[in-house]
Amino acid sequence: MRLTSVHICKTLRLLFMTSMLALTSAWSQAAPLEPHHNWLLQRLAGWPDAPALHHPQLIRQLYQAAGYSRFWRDAAGVPTGAARHLQQQLAPWQLLAPIPALDNLRQLNHWLSDSTRGHSADEAYARDLLITDRYLDWLSDRYRYRWNTFDRDQDQTLLNQANSWGQWPAPFSRSRLEDHLTSWTLQLRQGSPAQWIRDTLTETTPPSAYYWPLRQAFARLQQANATGPWPTLPPLLHQNHNQLDPIYHEILRLQLSRLGDLVEDETLTSPKQRAPLNERLSQALKRFQQRHQLPPSGQLDEPTRQWLNVPLNEKLRRLAHNIRRLEHLPRQLNNHYLMINMADQQLQWVVNGQTRAQTRVIVGNRQHRTPIMAQWLTSLILNPLWNVPPEIARTNIMPLAKRNPSYLASRDYTIIEGWSQPPRSRPLASLPEDAFTPDNPRYRLQQQAGRFNQLGRVKFRLSNRQAIYLHDTPAKSLFNRTQRALSHGCVRVENAQQLATWLLEDTPAWSREQLQQQWQTKEERYVQVRPKVAVYLMYWTAFVDAQGILQWREDIYGKDRFEAHPTQFASNPKPSYHRGH
Repeated sequence: MRLTSVHICKTLRLLFMTSMLALTSAWSQAAPLEPHHNWLLQRLAGWPDAPALHHPQLIRQLYQAAGYSRFWRDAAGVPTGAARHLQQQLAPWQLLAPIPALDNLRQLNHWLSDSTRGHSADEAYARDLLITDRYLDWLSDRYRYRWNTFDRDQDQTLLNQANSWGQWPAPFSRSRLEDHLTSWTLQLRQGSPAQWIRDTLTETTPPSAYYWPLRQAFARLQQANATGPWPTLPPLLHQNHNQLDPIYHEILRLQLSRLGDLVEDETLTSPKQRAPLNERLSQALKRFQQRHQLPPSGQLDEPTRQWLNVPLNEKLRRLAHNIRRLEHLPRQLNNHYLMINMADQQLQWVVNGQTRAQTRVIVGNRQHRTPIMAQWLTSLILNPLWNVPPEIARTNIMPLAKRNPSYLASRDYTIIEGWSQPPRSRPLASLPEDAFTPDNPRYRLQQQAGRFNQLGRVKFRLSNRQAIYLHDTPAKSLFNRTQRALSHGCVRVENAQQLATWLLEDTPAWSREQLQQQWQTKEERYVQVRPKVAVYLMYWTAFVDAQGILQWREDIYGKDRFEAHPTQFASNPKPSYHRGH
């Protein structure tokens, strides 16, 4: 039989009508039918003063897929477990400064906390719709990684860049709510709203290895804070460190007990007269000092007194900002990565979730902050040449060279004109006055490999074009300092050559012996690292260490607060960056 175009059209129309009838029949069994175009308006009418929905189309489709069930409370108005779980996640965010970007979160938390007693069934359902709508705002912010834009504005646009860099994929996978709609509606038809809430929360939560220890520490601090006002130690004045007035003993016991450094069975009775610090109280004070990067003397000095007097509600606020900054991490961490905490000035080498090694680092000072970044380690450079950043050349090195004409040669520096090959060196005497300025970028200062080279024996290149990287350094004594925010923005690594060995341990061509031979040649050599290694430069003034202990560090970059501008995250001008070491 010969099929004409008319036959084909009729057949296709019949197939379409049959499939539509099947879908309609299946849907009628899963949910009561309502006029879909006005269902949402009818439901919202139950709450006359309800704010506007931000995602009406998504709300219609999600509730239809869920059979028009409530998402957040049961028929008796009792919050579901998923609703309580969301409230726990929102708790730290409620302590942040009331900037406009947090309005939706505060509204969401308020509606979750507000009892539906006294509300009609229609109003209770309308409130459920609004909660889901604001929850979609929360998901949207997380899918778009919105919360790491605050710290980007403080430093520079490079921060957590989402663009790919050459062969290197983007560190973040941003998406829109609409990208998830198909899987959401399928899940809601097959499951429950509560399970959908739990799954979407899990999907958008920062990596659990870093998130949950901080959340648990937050919950413990909340409990300690609920016991009453925070006691305050008076000024030390002329107090002897080893012989304090009884009032200091009593307040110390209260503070250290609530903080967990002095457990209850160690709590002492109040001394009736001036007496030396009890040994157990001294040990508790040492634990507190170690957790706050203070010399663990076990004695009450002024820096310790200042840390002890920080109220718990203030510590909770600071901890909330650290939880917020976890949003800078990709949801899925790479199998091999370097984790650098700039506030702690430590680097960890992590493989498949296990910390293989740790070493101290030097980060940017307050004027030249190392920015928060998620990057790739693109290559190692053995025996790197150092092209000195122009401002460092002009302000730090050239004044020394003008006072001592042999200074440049004694430190293996060469003045080079242009970027052509082979390099064209120029004597100091021929250098124009405006060299190394934006008006005359033709000249550069280059330092050869060797014991004076400020990059040391190895440079770790990252996936950016702003000359931010990790490197070795000849100034090893600086790592003995407690506070190591000393560089111009790049990160100096204490055991850099050992780190290079760790990174190349799966590369047969570069054994420890071959690396040593290459370093002895003083010839520059580029080496690829495989498998790929991610580098996460983060900033956490509060973190939980490997022993489960909450640690605190000084806020050297002033990031434990939002800036004062009412309409944006940050209003401070971006600091100037002098990259290179």
